[in-house]
Amino acid sequence: MGPITAYPSIQAGLQHNDNLYSNPNNKSGDWIQVAIPAVRFEAKQAANTYSLFLGSTLGRYQTHTADDYTATTPAAWPTSI
Repeated sequence: MGPITAYPSIQAGLQHNDNLYSNPNNKSGDWIQVAIPAVRFEAKQAANTYSLFLGSTLGRYQTHTADDYTATTPAAWPTSI
């Protein structure tokens, strides 16, 4: 197995939802900050390339903090060049 290379990335955004709970009779809106940090590791062996992807999505509400969330995504797969 050859050297391992890391490819980090990050995305960020600000969103507004005017009806968080999809309730037409009692709308409740809020702003949410979303950050998506990730890293992909790649290793080569002969004609094969192996990758491992790790990422998270973090959502933080301005006032509805009980609805904050973190979702993590691990994935690994071999690929051929």
